Amino acid sequence: MNYRNPDTDIPYAVNILRNHVPDQDLLGVAEFFLTDADGLLCSLPDVFWTSLTPTQHCIALRASLLSYLVSNGRIIPRQFQLEATIAMMELRDSLIDVGTGYGKTLCMVLPQLLDPEGISINISPLKRLQTVQAADFLTWGIRALCINEDTPDDSKLWNSIRNGDFKFLIVSPEQFQAIEGKYPRLARMLRETKPPPLIQSIKRVFIDEAHNIHTAGLDLHGIPAFRPAYARLGALRIKLSSSVPFQALSGTQPPHIKETIVSSLGLKRSNLFSIKLSSNRSNIIYATRPVTGSRNDFRNLAFLIPVDGSRPTRKALVFHDVADETSLAADYLDSLLSPEHRDHGVVRHYHSGMSLDYLTAVYNDFCDPNGTCKILLATEGASTGLDIHDVFCVILYGLPRELCSTLQRSGRVWRNPSGYGIVLLMYEPWALTADLSDFPLDDGKDPDRPREKLTKYSTKEQRTSVAMLHLIQRAEECIRHFFSHYLADKTDDAVLFTTQWCCDRHSGNGFKITDHFDGRFLLSVDGTLYYESKSGREAIDLPAPKKRKRGPDNRPTKYRNALGEAIHSWRNQTYKDDPQESDVATCAEGIGARKDHCQICRSNQRELSR
Repeated sequence: MNYRNPDTDIPYAVNILRNHVPDQDLLGVAEFFLTDADGLLCSLPDVFWTSLTPTQHCIALRASLLSYLVSNGRIIPRQFQLEATIAMMELRDSLIDVGTGYGKTLCMVLPQLLDPEGISINISPLKRLQTVQAADFLTWGIRALCINEDTPDDSKLWNSIRNGDFKFLIVSPEQFQAIEGKYPRLARMLRETKPPPLIQSIKRVFIDEAHNIHTAGLDLHGIPAFRPAYARLGALRIKLSSSVPFQALSGTQPPHIKETIVSSLGLKRSNLFSIKLSSNRSNIIYATRPVTGSRNDFRNLAFLIPVDGSRPTRKALVFHDVADETSLAADYLDSLLSPEHRDHGVVRHYHSGMSLDYLTAVYNDFCDPNGTCKILLATEGASTGLDIHDVFCVILYGLPRELCSTLQRSGRVWRNPSGYGIVLLMYEPWALTADLSDFPLDDGKDPDRPREKLTKYSTKEQRTSVAMLHLIQRAEECIRHFFSHYLADKTDDAVLFTTQWCCDRHSGNGFKITDHFDGRFLLSVDGTLYYESKSGREAIDLPAPKKRKRGPDNRPTKYRNALGEAIHSWRNQTYKDDPQESDVATCAEGIGARKDHCQICRSNQRELSR
């Protein structure tokens, strides 16, 4: 069906299908509009269709037809997507535990296609992810709006929200909670009773990346919650009608996190629908390797740059725990490139302290298959904010604190069905010697707990979880098997691999990490440093990395405010004098050199004034 409504870019057949076709005529409509109606139905097993009630069968068939028509025949829902949709349309709470890249977005899209007049809320953690989701929904003809701290206080916009002009609201969890005693505008609007009350139009709530309810919303092991609004989302349920179903989606739901999600949201256990698919990615190779010396010695990352200094041909995403490390490591790796490739954006850093324009430009360039950026050094936020299909390797530079975080970061790697990707976990040497004698992994306790109660002064070694330390010390256990045990994944696909190698834990399989990179790995043998590459190991008299000098003392407090204002005024004036320039200049090669005056964001200004 190619005849499309020019106002909405949605086939006319969709509105007919939504509003005018009785349930008993759905198959006839399929045969009329689709050249391969039988193929549509046969894409799912007979046992699925025969297990459905007549009402469920009509929901699934109508959703399949809508998906097929709106996507111009490109997308037919998978079984779990239809099951999730049926649960929402039957007003049942649900848990969708499926891996990264499996198609959780369609679980949100289909109910909206079936009920286009109702408003859906999607609680989403990061602005970058919200923007991507809004663009995705628009391709389905769904008008979506991101609501976060940056949403303008514009009366016309908020009247449009109140009137239901936007059918999908993608919202940060903090927008439902009082901040310093003041409720954000959306929270206030949900309390309104004057017509038309927005709250009565809300028909369903999705919580994307729902593991954040546990990992970010709770006070854990002595450390205050990073985003306590996540743990208070249950209050939203009380405000809404009891008939509004909640659906929690995440590919990282081990039993202890799943229990937190259910209890915190107040999901109705007696009628809860739960889907569990393996999050194992069969074409990913897992490997571990110790950091030589300290993480500050960025020669540990030299393997990402070809020995001859040429531009890397495959993308790499490196995760750091500390934002400052991303820029320092990026500068070092850029220096390894041959002169003609330096300072052209081949290597970039990415963290929340950078300006929004910079982050947007870098993200778009890294996403582009023909982009300049090939190596991106990022912090934790990128583990949910980046949706890129051709990242060949994810490097976890330093041991993540929890296994949940490890899985989230690893999920960014290679999302193409053909080929393979690599996840390399580079751990600090102390992980091998940490005492685990009193901390078994199978004692029924939270596997992501540390070995002691934490304070704000606790070291990284003290903060690292029992599960992460066991992962490193159990050097003979298959990494896939370890992950499946943590996730309670008992599916047939839990440890399936389709590459030549599963991980580096299987003796005699011939796997060598050096065979998969064009650069050189740093290692130490009996106190002697070596570089190791495809061509072998070579002992080189390597100069020790320069130690960072002690920073200057802070200036007296009485001078800081005035200096900070002067820097801010200078930045604004400089930008006004050069209005045509953006935060990232462009050149014929791609993204070019950074404009220094535009890189000084608010946090940088405060740092300079100190």
